[in-house]
Amino acid sequence: MKIFLLVILVVTGFIQQIAQAQIKPMAPGLEYYGGDHSEAEFHIVGLLHIVQKTPPQEKQIDASLRQQLRFMLGLMRSREEHAAALYPKWDYHVLEVTPFAKGVYAVKYLLKAKGVFAKNVKHFTFTLPYNPKTIFEDSKGLCMEKEAVESNFWYHWEPLKEGCPLVENQHYFNYTTEITPIANTTQTYPEYERLVDQNKTIKMTLFFGFEHYDYAKWFPEGTDDWGIIGFNEQRKFLSNAGFQERVWSTDEVAKIYQAKDGFVPYVSEFNLSGKNANIRVRLVLAETGINHNSKAFHTFLNEALRDESVVVYNGHSGIGQNLDLGRIEKERGIKFKMNPNYQILFLGSCVPYAYYTDMFFNRKKTENDINGTLNLDILSYGKESTFANKEDHALTEALVKWATKGKKQSYQDIINSSPYYFFGVNGDEDNPTEN
Repeated sequence: MKIFLLVILVVTGFIQQIAQAQIKPMAPGLEYYGGDHSEAEFHIVGLLHIVQKTPPQEKQIDASLRQQLRFMLGLMRSREEHAAALYPKWDYHVLEVTPFAKGVYAVKYLLKAKGVFAKNVKHFTFTLPYNPKTIFEDSKGLCMEKEAVESNFWYHWEPLKEGCPLVENQHYFNYTTEITPIANTTQTYPEYERLVDQNKTIKMTLFFGFEHYDYAKWFPEGTDDWGIIGFNEQRKFLSNAGFQERVWSTDEVAKIYQAKDGFVPYVSEFNLSGKNANIRVRLVLAETGINHNSKAFHTFLNEALRDESVVVYNGHSGIGQNLDLGRIEKERGIKFKMNPNYQILFLGSCVPYAYYTDMFFNRKKTENDINGTLNLDILSYGKESTFANKEDHALTEALVKWATKGKKQSYQDIINSSPYYFFGVNGDEDNPTEN
């Protein structure tokens, strides 16, 4: 064991030397705003152990690295002090593949990535398992912050928990590196006029998923589920803002989704007339869990992403699954088509910044918009958020002020009014900077 640990320490020191010699900081750019945090770039030179008889190929390395980085994100988001989140788009370069032990290859790689961090963080220590495929078995069920199974162990693992048999530099390694902040945008505005359709209307759909999966009451009466509480708080907010409410009939719902099991989404429509634009808001209450009775939600989501200017999601993230468009397409046999015009998405769930941001930007890319940001802004959380948040109210209020009074609020004003849980906006770097 002493020889094994010595090898690891020597290799770790060599890695640090390579990092200092080969890494050059990325050029910072204004591309994000957060009320109490900012994006930052960083690099990691890491090790990945792959168990197989022959040297691993590119696809095998890529799959294992993606698994490994999920464990890194798991600990980033769970730290009470200096929590952080990893942006889902990153680059890496394999530096070396060498035999490590019998039937085990060590892959040394350089990772360039970014994430969201508290503003006072200058260095950050990342923790990664050498072998993400065996770490659950090695943990013997004693290294998690709450009960977990192998498929979600990456989200809940905690190698520092008392009694955990995982050993640093044997099962996992720590890598401390400098965080290079990317300056926040300072004055960027939603493109209000571009949200208006040919009928002089801003169309919005707000989805509310249940806190308790498989909840039996698909209607807003009762307050024992926080998804329902959030739905009702939004209804009250819209009514107080002057909107007129109308509940959809079963026949109207059936034009989008025909239920075969009796579970029909509760849809409430709100309308408000304004001098600059009218606003039509739909509130949809339904099951949103990917592994639950969520076909109705997926059907309405498909329609909303295709036709609406503003789409809001409030519900569980499903640790990166509930809004995974590719997986939904595969399981439901549908094909999502994003509205080609300018849209705003609000992702109200736990850590959606790390799961869904790049996925949606990729769906908006065109030959003239290689980053997908010209026609999309995404408001999201970098930390775990709560049900019945008020951040979506701030966005709706800004749209109402412009539609009725012509007053524009910047993203910085909207987000500073509710800066909790690393709430921020991606995609605003190409937005107007003047009122």
